This record gives sequence, C-alpha cells and structure tokens, in this order.
Amino acid sequence: MELQINTIITLSNNEKYIILSEATFFKDKYFRAIKMDEAKGIESNNIVIFREEIDDLDIYVRKVIDDNLLEQLTKLF
Repeated sequence: MELQINTIITLSNNEKYIILSEATFFKDKYFRAIKMDEAKGIESNNIVIFREEIDDLDIYVRKVIDDNLLEQLTKLF
C-alpha cells in the first residue's frame, strides 16, 4: 500500500503519526508527519520527517535525524 497525505501510520513502537505532506529529494520520497496521541489528540509541537523505504512489497519509514538533511528537506515542505 502506498503512503498518502492524511494517512495515519503506526510505527513498530505503536506511536501514531498523520502524514501532512510529501516531497521527493534525490529520488527518495520523504513525508512530513505530526504525532498523534490517543489522549491529547494531535501534538502540534511534534512534527517529524520520515524517509520512505521499500523492501519488496513492504513499505517502511525511517525518521530523518541528520541535521543537514533536515534543513534541506524543511525548505521543500
């Protein structure tokens, strides 16, 4: 299944994020997402960027932590 804007994803640690936007940077697909909390709703101060990783038919995301890459990606969003 392809990731799309407004999709809620659940990570392996059970954290939930809603995808806000996507961008392509050097042939990689990135998603800007905001964390969701069952009790509090959307955590507006917890926005992250994920990189899409495809393994056969499975789609995974990995949080971008490189500061230089985050700066460049932030300009795209």
